Amino acid sequence: MFKLKNNIAVKIQHIHNGKNLARPIKNCNGYTIATITQKRGDLNIKLAEGIAQCNKLDQFNKRTGRIKAIGEAISNLKHHHPELYDEVKSQITLR
Repeated sequence: MFKLKNNIAVKIQHIHNGKNLARPIKNCNGYTIATITQKRGDLNIKLAEGIAQCNKLDQFNKRTGRIKAIGEAISNLKHHHPELYDEVKSQITLR
């Protein structure tokens, strides 16, 4: 997880098929989830989420998954919370 201004945070979760899964995902080698949240008082409010899915034929790569998932989360943030989009986008560098 990394924190941004105004109590906004981005949490990344990598799930590789065969590890930490009770049941394998069909036609998927794994996936990465990026969740953008904002702390308001005692609550963490989910603002947006992005998921990058790795094809069964691809090699699972955390860096690529992180970039794609964060990009999708930022895109979703633009649609659901346009007032926070520019602020969050300016603080995240996708490399």
